[in-house]
Amino acid sequence: RSGFDRITLRSNITSKVNKWTTVGLNLAGGYDRRETNGWGSNSTNGGLSLLAPPFYTPIDENGNEYYDQTIPGLGRYSPRYLADKNPSKGKNQQFNPNAFIQVQPFTGLTLRSQAGMDYYNYNISTQRLPSYLGNLGKGTTAEEHQQGVSRTITNTIEYKWNLQNLHNFTVLGGQEFTDFNYESFNASGGGLTDDRLILLSATTIDKAVGQTKYAYAYNSYFGRVSYNFNN
Repeated sequence: RSGFDRITLRSNITSKVNKWTTVGLNLAGGYDRRETNGWGSNSTNGGLSLLAPPFYTPIDENGNEYYDQTIPGLGRYSPRYLADKNPSKGKNQQFNPNAFIQVQPFTGLTLRSQAGMDYYNYNISTQRLPSYLGNLGKGTTAEEHQQGVSRTITNTIEYKWNLQNLHNFTVLGGQEFTDFNYESFNASGGGLTDDRLILLSATTIDKAVGQTKYAYAYNSYFGRVSYNFNN
């Protein structure tokens, strides 16, 4: 039980304003919906399913599925039933703009400033439905919201020249600032009794909330000198 559907949009625009100035704007965004197996990779109901004993089957001798009853001998519900009764779905929005301006006031000298951002907004919803026979009438639900944004600004100056068309020099200096801010909020609860009422507001027991925030920033300076003889 996994799925991934995504819609993306990209637009690239570059304009030469005059002989010595160029500007550009790149826009990218996306929206996706995700579904995952609630048992993860370390379970024979998930990523380790190939290790389940092969002589047990979720199909009886008449071709009918043991859907809402345990598989004889194995003593567990079929993976499809487990996935239906324990959904885990997510939605994500992403936005990635980038813009620059480049100036060449005279031959050999290039000034460039560039700024970009990477933003995402992710929500995940996980339930154990009250109708799940393994925990009948005791449904649970959990919601988590994550948001992060990274910004980067880069400024460079570069000068190229040559002597006698044999000695080629390039000198570059730059500064870059980047920061990242993240925050998340999650809540969960239990005591759900109806598959139609699985919002957090319907929970009656085991209620819990959590919140996380962190941030960092870097400011960097760099330089480069290069030389070649006759290319």
